[in-house]
Amino acid sequence: MKEIEDHEKTFDGDNIRDFVDLFIQAKHGESENSLFTLDNLFYVILDLFIAGSETTSNTLNWSLLFMQEYPDVQMKCQQEIEEKYGGRSVTWADRGTLPFVDATLMEIQRLSNIAEMSIPHTNENEAILRGFRIPKDSIIQANIYSSHMDPLYWDEPRQFNPERFLQDGKIKKNKAFMPFSIGPRMCLGENLAKMEIFLIFTNFLQRFTFKRENDDIRHSFDCIFEQLTSAPLPYKTRPISRV
Repeated sequence: MKEIEDHEKTFDGDNIRDFVDLFIQAKHGESENSLFTLDNLFYVILDLFIAGSETTSNTLNWSLLFMQEYPDVQMKCQQEIEEKYGGRSVTWADRGTLPFVDATLMEIQRLSNIAEMSIPHTNENEAILRGFRIPKDSIIQANIYSSHMDPLYWDEPRQFNPERFLQDGKIKKNKAFMPFSIGPRMCLGENLAKMEIFLIFTNFLQRFTFKRENDDIRHSFDCIFEQLTSAPLPYKTRPISRV
């Protein structure tokens, strides 16, 4: 809020510095009943940081940890990238051409469970779900963690195994996989997040091999919670140049 207040005090419509200035500019051009309020600006910024940045950065954080702890998987990803594209940078247009890389990222998302629960929703009308009455205006959250770890849908769910998402060299879908939730209220940033994670992950592995700081000490896969998402316990990694 202090940052928003500072922007308001120093606002210059002829010199738009960032998103906050752009929002304030829109606010000045709207009526008093507009949705362009400072309170809404605060929550939009919160969404951008938590949903739009922290989730992606934590997924990549987990990705590097899994790669250093599972060097065989890391090597298979690198081999697939090298066979398809050599030293050329991987682009978003290349999506869908690296099935093992895609399967690895899906398995990382399944096991890391960045968001263990969906964001809260509410029901406008009373509903009956499998015999359970859900009163009107209840707070409802989907347990994504339980879906990702359910042995009814996953063989040895606690094991890291990208191959579970592959069949005949192609991605095999599993309806229990829902890192972005599902349905009409699923994460709006899914496509952006997938693009960022794919591009950063593939280009990192193309240029570096990630190794433990100490080859003999395996790092824990326990997590800590930052805001609304889970992150791995702090760790050190050694990026070894492949270029």
